[in-house]
Amino acid sequence: MRFAALALSLVLALPLVAQTGFSTHTYAAPVVQHLIPVDVNGDGFPDLVTYGGPVDVYLNDGHGGMLPRKYIGVFAAYAAVAQFAGDALPEIATCHINSGNTASTISIYINHGSGNFSLAGSAPLDGICTSLSVGDVDGDGKLDVVTTSYAHDASSNITGTAITTFFSNGLGSLNRSVTQANPDVSAQNDPTNIFDCHLSSATGGDYEQAGRLDLVLIGACQSGATNAGTIFYGTSDKAGHYSLKEIKEDERGFDYFPPYTADVNGDGTRDVVLIDYQSGPHNSWSNSLDFLENHLNGQWTLKQVFTESSYAASYLSAVFSGAGADFINGGSWEAVAGFTQSPDCCTQDTPGIAILTQDTSGNYVESQRWTAKAYPYATVAADFNKDGKPDIATVQVNSSANTASLVLYLNSGAPACPAPSSPGVHLCSPVAGNTYTSPVNVRATGKAASGSVVRLELWVDGKKYGNFSGSTMNANALLGSGSHRIVVVEDDSTGGHLNSTPAYITVN
Repeated sequence: MRFAALALSLVLALPLVAQTGFSTHTYAAPVVQHLIPVDVNGDGFPDLVTYGGPVDVYLNDGHGGMLPRKYIGVFAAYAAVAQFAGDALPEIATCHINSGNTASTISIYINHGSGNFSLAGSAPLDGICTSLSVGDVDGDGKLDVVTTSYAHDASSNITGTAITTFFSNGLGSLNRSVTQANPDVSAQNDPTNIFDCHLSSATGGDYEQAGRLDLVLIGACQSGATNAGTIFYGTSDKAGHYSLKEIKEDERGFDYFPPYTADVNGDGTRDVVLIDYQSGPHNSWSNSLDFLENHLNGQWTLKQVFTESSYAASYLSAVFSGAGADFINGGSWEAVAGFTQSPDCCTQDTPGIAILTQDTSGNYVESQRWTAKAYPYATVAADFNKDGKPDIATVQVNSSANTASLVLYLNSGAPACPAPSSPGVHLCSPVAGNTYTSPVNVRATGKAASGSVVRLELWVDGKKYGNFSGSTMNANALLGSGSHRIVVVEDDSTGGHLNSTPAYITVN
């Protein structure tokens, strides 16, 4: 994690205001940096597990709220939740960095229900843990643990890195380990300008839907006056070794916060959430939430979602965290980003949460933002109250006071559809190429070329479906099965009209 010493800023794209469509619920929390939404007690409601500090369990109260935290008895830099013991309840695997900062301990905590856990077994790890992933590595039906780590000398110079696989016995104990030393994450295309790369972090998942735990590995590099980074895909041989293939190299790092695996676009595959950064001369800075989208067969697309940048600034502007979900139930997933931002070089920064929708080209467009209590180091999405709409959970940390809060934003409706930047119509939903179930939610906002917007017209398959007064539309259209062409027309007070880009969709 790279943000502690930076002081940066950016002019706001939208004002920080109270959020629409979400209600806020705040709970006491220790200072932690990461959240895992997972059903711990088997009641069907997502609970929360924290790490990057004390490992705590917050049980869902069955209405989307959280009961007081339960500390399981360990501080962990990294953690994962999975069913190691083979019963119906998941266990927690942790990586604790030992005192002296030269070695780590990998542990598994057995779930006894009601948020109670006890230590089942531990194993030593040489070096400092930099990630922890869980999956069935060798195909024996038992979940294993894979870590990345580094070793350093007395001057804190890195002397080696490793991928270590801990094989489990299916009862919560780790039997044996296999180490792959110094995996090569060097830049493959431009090693002259991107150099001195070493393994910095990783995340794991069954990315190919092949019943195999593979890895996405992050390399930290140098590039002249700036930092740089690489991203590699590691294919498992099911024996504890990984063959590496480069996905991306760039003059920016990808380890500002550790990556994690999640579906970010609703296609059912496992993607990766990254926080990148680039620092350069004169205190220049750029920092983004990225989605590494998985297209299977080793094909990936890296998409920048939300960015902060600055030059010669005195206060912090940075993106800390993010997630993807279909917040507006429109069929196309949105993004949420946790950030802080200063409006100029010399004004105190303000932390916030931003919601971003996708336009017809698949680019993310900010639709709203609101002020957070403190820096949102962790941001995840899950349907905490089981009402069919994804909610947001964040850990917000006041680094100066060393205090934190767990803040939930329960989704009570769709956020506004932003107006287009130029005259016309921004059709937020439905999204072209997607498949929907009737009724189909149609949301759009118009901007007049002259005068003001009088109404928006909804046209389906060349026929007018209805008129909607004003510059915004939020309607549900009853459509039959098959293919449909959706167009929204803006009528202004001078008699002019402009059309949206058509959205061709399918209805089940």
